[in-house]
Amino acid sequence: MANEGSAKGQKIVFLHSWAEDYRLLPANGVWVGTTPRDEVRIDFFLETHVVPDQVIHPLTGAGLGEEEERILAQDAQEIRDKGNIPVRRIFQVGVTMPIKQALSAANFIKEKIETRAKEEK
Repeated sequence: MANEGSAKGQKIVFLHSWAEDYRLLPANGVWVGTTPRDEVRIDFFLETHVVPDQVIHPLTGAGLGEEEERILAQDAQEIRDKGNIPVRRIFQVGVTMPIKQALSAANFIKEKIETRAKEEK
């Protein structure tokens, strides 16, 4: 950006536009870490029950018969065989940003959440 001293009295006006491939993605979880360059890395994911790889129905004279079998991916089946519940985390998008900007974004989000929580009381 321009040198702060050379723009005295002027304002910077940010114009927002969206890329053609912009998408709003569902996320119900986030994984946060740092990069080797000491930036914050934020990966948003959608947590969901495992969907079978295959569902098998017989063909009957009337069309499609009742479901006979569901085949899970091997990793999910192994988890289920051990008596546990497989849940898949589908990572949707990741973002990296300098720590200073991540802190600013975190504070902004926190303020918005606190304001909304007060409004709901």
